[in-house]
Amino acid sequence: KRIGSYKLEANKYVRLKFVYSSTSKVKVGIVNKSRNKVTLKEIKPNDIQKIKVPKRDTYSIYIQNNSGKKITVSGVIIIL
Repeated sequence: KRIGSYKLEANKYVRLKFVYSSTSKVKVGIVNKSRNKVTLKEIKPNDIQKIKVPKRDTYSIYIQNNSGKKITVSGVIIIL
């Protein structure tokens, strides 16, 4: 699922804090209009995660559930 649409500058950071129901098969990251993704390799629920923006573009936050089970996600997005 994609969330929002944000114009971001290169070398800035997006900080994310998500709480989700238990599963280890969740990917979180940012994706631009060309579908180029920056994915966090290891996410920890309820910890603040930081993603560096590679180039100036418009990005969405995405959450990908690979568990095959329904999950619930809530969180906060901070653009710096």
